[in-house]
Amino acid sequence: MGAYGQQSRSANEYYNKGVSALEKKNYDYAIAMLLQVVQEQPLFCEARRELHRAEREKYSEHPPSYFSLMFIKLNNLIPMLLALYYEARKDYEKAIAFYEDLLKSDLNNKLYLKKIHLCSLKNKWIEVSIVALESLFEINSENAEIAKTLGELYRDIQNIEKAASYFKKSLSINPADQKVSKSLKDLEALRTIKTGGWEKDGDYRSKIKDENEAQKLETEAKLTSNSDKIIKKITKLENSLKENPQDLNVCLDLIDAYLNSEKLDEAETLIQKTEQSHKGNEYLENRISILKKTRIANQLKQAESDLHSDPDNNELNSKVKNYKIQLMHAERDTLEKKVKLYPNDLSLKFQLGEVYFYLGDYDKAIAEFQHSVKDPALSTKTLNKLGLSFHNKGMHDLAVLQFSKALTKIPGINDFSKEIIYNLGSTLEAMGKKKEALDEYKKIYEVDISYRDIAQKIENFYKK
Repeated sequence: MGAYGQQSRSANEYYNKGVSALEKKNYDYAIAMLLQVVQEQPLFCEARRELHRAEREKYSEHPPSYFSLMFIKLNNLIPMLLALYYEARKDYEKAIAFYEDLLKSDLNNKLYLKKIHLCSLKNKWIEVSIVALESLFEINSENAEIAKTLGELYRDIQNIEKAASYFKKSLSINPADQKVSKSLKDLEALRTIKTGGWEKDGDYRSKIKDENEAQKLETEAKLTSNSDKIIKKITKLENSLKENPQDLNVCLDLIDAYLNSEKLDEAETLIQKTEQSHKGNEYLENRISILKKTRIANQLKQAESDLHSDPDNNELNSKVKNYKIQLMHAERDTLEKKVKLYPNDLSLKFQLGEVYFYLGDYDKAIAEFQHSVKDPALSTKTLNKLGLSFHNKGMHDLAVLQFSKALTKIPGINDFSKEIIYNLGSTLEAMGKKKEALDEYKKIYEVDISYRDIAQKIENFYKK
């Protein structure tokens, strides 16, 4: 179960339930159980591997529809921004949790896997980094750099067999890499005599190359097949629309097909035509929102790419920030409409509160959170958000009350309770209650000295 020691009893129970459910192909339950394990015990790497396996098998047997993929992509934008926010604060554990949750609904997203890998390295979670990188290599098996990095990581944790295996794979893809060739020779010297030579089973490069070539051809065939299907579907829908120009269902299906194939201009033109006779239709409004957010998201992606090439460019920095705000405003508009349509859906109110919070509109955020706190499944998260909202408004006594209520709902110390305790300590510190703040910080320090800047805070208190 990884090299990080014993797992808790509850984590093992959830793990066993998850694995059992996975064997029975009860994917949703398996994912729920295994996600619970990695949230409670982030270093339980075998659980993380099984979680990724459950997600892959579910995806393989029940692939999402075109529209579902588009909806997932857009719904993940806000959690992605929150993950980037925690990553920027160097709260890598929290960022990893967000990226892992995002991965659940977008299995083959290379960015999420890469982010989990990099954040884990920064957090010194080598085995977690390896799990993420192995999942990335499964969907990008022609990438010699990924294989080389995996070889280096396995070498660092003294797993010579695995290190050698990945160095071989890297060489099979890029035989000219002298650094990998040298690393492989260095590993040979570490092998014991009983393992024998690596070349006895034949030409490993040819075997791996053949396997990789087969995988590559299979992937290309799937992509071509999907592309052909989309083109045929669009042609069929366009012909149907010519015969029945007022059929709303055909219009919506064709708009979805255009959106999925990134034909945004065609989607916008059809939306405008459909609006003339179906203005205010809930389903059409949803497509308008998706189109708007997709355009902004594409602009954001391009600006971030440009910024990556020119990180000191102030104009590009401003563009990226502006597009992120535009995206949040668009999400706010969508959620406000949804809340009006479904006023009793407390999860929607919580999501809207989070958007208001991100935009700095704390009064509106508090108003939404005061509703969503009534949902038992959301109450603890909501209390924490209420506390942060009051804290940011300078109402520290009210913030303390919310954090304290939240902590009564969490038995023991886990990742989430550490976050709430930290927030409580920060609020007490802002109120000038240094001793009370120190008492809270110590609760974290006793179990996790590496949590955020907790060690520095404790040391600063003792220096005074």
